[in-house]
Amino acid sequence: MAKKSPVEWGPTKSRPTAACLAEQLESRLARGEEIDIQEHSLLVSTMVRVAQRIGIDRRAQNITPSLSEYLTPQEAAD
Repeated sequence: MAKKSPVEWGPTKSRPTAACLAEQLESRLARGEEIDIQEHSLLVSTMVRVAQRIGIDRRAQNITPSLSEYLTPQEAAD
């Protein structure tokens, strides 16, 4: 695998920054504070574009527990 150039690393490094800023806005919203929805939308849109550019694809995965996985914690609580 070829070494990435600084230009190729740029999007890879900027996505976590955008995610952190978006989470800060979401925390403020959860506390009942007003946020700039355009700023949040721009950050989310930027994260999606960067993810597409660096090759991160969304994949659906089954997270439904099996019946035995579901019942085990329930039985322990009883």
